[in-house]
Amino acid sequence: MNDMASRWIWTRTVDPEMVDDLIRDSDWRNAMPGAPAPKRNSDRTRHLVERGYSHVLTIDDRAAATVTVVDDAPFALPQGLFTTARRPLYMQRLAVASWAARSHGALPGCGAVRRAVEVAVDQGADWLRCEVNPDLASVHTMLSAFGFRDIHEILEAGKPRRTCLERPLGP
Repeated sequence: MNDMASRWIWTRTVDPEMVDDLIRDSDWRNAMPGAPAPKRNSDRTRHLVERGYSHVLTIDDRAAATVTVVDDAPFALPQGLFTTARRPLYMQRLAVASWAARSHGALPGCGAVRRAVEVAVDQGADWLRCEVNPDLASVHTMLSAFGFRDIHEILEAGKPRRTCLERPLGP
């Protein structure tokens, strides 16, 4: 499909089931061989969607990607870990539908990160933070290409590894 002929539209979503479906599809596609996809909390998704934090990309009226930007950290933050910030925001629940990844490659995922940066800047954030499973090398690489830098790796027994990242926003 020619991306230039496609209609790509970002909106705040009011449909938590759509967000959950995108996340589950993305988790299933990106799960490590032999490992189950992470268990997701639909109540948390509903909460985030109801508050207007979740955004969905549609391509030709079909849900293709989602990203959520919040003002409270979705993960535990050890004191002094991140750069001192006036107004940090947090990107989470970045997911791309399998069909969109097959049809458009990395573009929907890159679009989701770009959307998160735009939302954070529009809300006056000075830093955007997130966490990623470093075993998802393509996601980690994409975030690095957008200026995110690794801050700290979190290792917890029985849980996937996670790396906390951040990038400055603004001038």
